[in-house]
Amino acid sequence: MTEWACDIARAIARVLDNRGISDRELARMIGRSQNYVSIRLRCESPLSLADLDAIGHALEIDPASLLHGVPRKPLSEAAPSVSGNGTDVATAVHGRDEGTKSAYGLAAKRGRRKADQPHAE
Repeated sequence: MTEWACDIARAIARVLDNRGISDRELARMIGRSQNYVSIRLRCESPLSLADLDAIGHALEIDPASLLHGVPRKPLSEAAPSVSGNGTDVATAVHGRDEGTKSAYGLAAKRGRRKADQPHAE
């Protein structure tokens, strides 16, 4: 898990603490197990966007505000850029082209298989 993702989990834990809401209560509010919530708030597994959306809804706050107060450290100059120079976003994220191309190929094949199969009527 990245430090930024862990900072977000800690920020959520602070909101819960300030409101007197336990992990168990939050889990009930978002329809997850206490273990699921606890693992994420202890930074053992990252929160998903769906988690942030559910938590924001449960706490009656904008999910984006869960990210707003957590500054992201600047990327080093060695990090890939996704500026307007035509760099593929997936390549920038994964840092290599061959893995993303094969992932795209597999996804495209899966999509074609589904589309090529006759529909049951």
